Amino acid sequence: MILLTMISMRNKLIVFLLCLQSAGVSAQSYLSLNVGPALPTGEYSATNINDDISGFADLGISGSIKYTQWLNNHTIGFMLDAGLMSNPFNEEQFVAGLGQQGAGTSDITINSEAYRIITVMPGILIGKYNEKWDSDVYGFMKVGMMSLTSPYLEISSGEQLDTIDSQSATGFGYGIGVGAHWTLAGNFGMSGTVEYVGGTARLEGYDQPVGNLNALLGVLVHF
Repeated sequence: MILLTMISMRNKLIVFLLCLQSAGVSAQSYLSLNVGPALPTGEYSATNINDDISGFADLGISGSIKYTQWLNNHTIGFMLDAGLMSNPFNEEQFVAGLGQQGAGTSDITINSEAYRIITVMPGILIGKYNEKWDSDVYGFMKVGMMSLTSPYLEISSGEQLDTIDSQSATGFGYGIGVGAHWTLAGNFGMSGTVEYVGGTARLEGYDQPVGNLNALLGVLVHF
């Protein structure tokens, strides 16, 4: 009786392992490298010099490395996204703001660095996979870590030089968007993503909101 029970358990284990193997074979995964413009939004792009959280961020660039994995039903999956965004500082609007405060702007010059944002975010995706073309479309939501480095500024006016130091902080980040993968030849193809990535980082004395609308194109490996 014990022997029969052990044989039955062994057979069930074999069936279970075969099912896992089948799921692993039929599930689709993609590794993509993506790049595109990053359009700042909200307080991050605001140009009110009297408001600390106005970021004066300008149109920049975004890049990401993304791994996506469909589960066996090809409807739900998960993703892991590591991204980098860089937004220049809007020097022209900052000088205009100084003028609104009564400063003479004719001899003011600004040298600035860009905002740098690093994100690491896992997420979930829901969509539709086309087995015939090894392609898909999907919507996704991701949450995770956002690291912000604010720009260093040098403001020159005649003989006077003022500086604003760069700051770095890590906070909560999130993203939501839509995407697609197209397998073109063999295991290689293209990816497309439109996403909003936002979050908040605690700088000295205030919370800096961050928000970018990214439109990305990339190359992928399908396996």
